[in-house]
Amino acid sequence: MHQVLEFATHHTSQGLSLATTLTAGLFTLFAWLTTQRDKARKRDHELFDWGCDVIRTMSEIETQAAEIRAGEVGQPLPAKGRETLLDLKSRSSALVDQGRLFFPNVKQSRRQRADGTAAFKGTRVAVLDEVVRAFMVARHLCDHGPPQDEVLREQMRRARRRFVTHLQREMGRSLRRPPVDAAGESVPRDPYQWER
Repeated sequence: MHQVLEFATHHTSQGLSLATTLTAGLFTLFAWLTTQRDKARKRDHELFDWGCDVIRTMSEIETQAAEIRAGEVGQPLPAKGRETLLDLKSRSSALVDQGRLFFPNVKQSRRQRADGTAAFKGTRVAVLDEVVRAFMVARHLCDHGPPQDEVLREQMRRARRRFVTHLQREMGRSLRRPPVDAAGESVPRDPYQWER
């Protein structure tokens, strides 16, 4: 009888030890998964804020390209217009580098640059190309004054649309998926053509 009790006690303590270990393992796994989900949410939130800043800046550059077009081609910009464009140029440049924190370059080799600027080694990802385009349009407007035509404004509009598409693709799973019956319709550009 003593041996039976000893056997049962030994196996019960081993069973409890195993159950305790499994429970601790499950809690650790749950905590790790929760932490990973929280990190992903935080990144999505930060990416969303950065993306909104980029969209706003691109929209302002597009508006400036249209507004200063009314000026004389080849003439210097008025002081206020130049100040606004310098701000947009600076802001778009900073947004490119901020974007590198989310989207590092695609590495083409494992070599480190001698000057320590590994963040700039490789090929820039497509989403950042659109932000670079915003910077280049702002810089062009600063350097060359009023444009001759609508090309720069239209380039900014297209870049902004591509940027939103790239960003939506990147944010993928965190975006809400609307049902098919929630689809809108094409809105005519002329407000007088809208239904009343």
